[in-house]
Amino acid sequence: MTALDNLKYIKTTTVACPLCGAVEYSPLAAGPDFDHRTSRDEFHIVRCRPCGVLYLNPRPDVSELNRIYPVEYGAYHFNEPVLTFRLRNYLEQRKVRLLLRLLPGSADLLDVGCGGAGFLERLRKFGSRGWRLWGNEINPDVLADLNRRGFKTLPGKFEELDQPECSFDAIIFKQVLEHFEYPRDALRRAARLLRPGGVAVIETPNCGAWDARLFRRRYWAGYCIPRHWTVFDPRTLSRLSEEEGLAVESFTFLPSPSFWTESVRNMFMDKGWPPVVYRRFTNRSTVAMGLATMLDLLQQLVTGRTSNMRAILRKPAR
Repeated sequence: MTALDNLKYIKTTTVACPLCGAVEYSPLAAGPDFDHRTSRDEFHIVRCRPCGVLYLNPRPDVSELNRIYPVEYGAYHFNEPVLTFRLRNYLEQRKVRLLLRLLPGSADLLDVGCGGAGFLERLRKFGSRGWRLWGNEINPDVLADLNRRGFKTLPGKFEELDQPECSFDAIIFKQVLEHFEYPRDALRRAARLLRPGGVAVIETPNCGAWDARLFRRRYWAGYCIPRHWTVFDPRTLSRLSEEEGLAVESFTFLPSPSFWTESVRNMFMDKGWPPVVYRRFTNRSTVAMGLATMLDLLQQLVTGRTSNMRAILRKPAR
């Protein structure tokens, strides 16, 4: 008997395309929860035939959220070597400098589904002193920590927030839009909450990169099965944004070496290789991350893209 034999199946729901509502799709990938083994289920990634977006179908029922987001879920905990931490810290500071160029010195910023205080603390340390920083979360422990640190909080699902229109100058979706039950509702609410001329900054996996194509049938870490419910590329994200009244100002492709390492780990794990092998392919391995970074840089040099993209969306000024 293996550890997987002790797991139970979870309640799932069959859904239509979360972008266009169509029910016609083509199967693309299948795989288990490689990261946390929260169930015995084999989940399926499909491609919507009319609009082309990828989505999980069937997907976990919303009643199973506490199960598929266990306490050890990576968004709530970071455990990485010093070199990786320093690289991530440098990249996060660059994101703050981007916001300094986009926003006035006095502005309201909301970090949606922030998962912790990490980015908000960087905004406080390296951003403008006139910024008013807000965090949105459903996790009560995270909310309590944000309050202790002096940040403003908005608890609950972002798309259901009862907040006055035109409340924010910037709304940040940092590796979170792919988790939404209905990403269209999230961008619609963002368009309402942004002030005229405000920006939405979205970071999300890009299913059009080399690693996504190489591992597309089962192992690509960008699927994050079963927690990523919609997976975009620039075309599908642009279409959704513009339909909800947010103009695409720019697309940038960011480093994503962890998708390479974790995809290889998923493959070795699935094929029955011993833990001493597949555990070397994680974002905590300096050697694996170094090699993956070189692959990622080569990909960006040749194609101009990676599997991690950032979109800057602008609400039209009145």
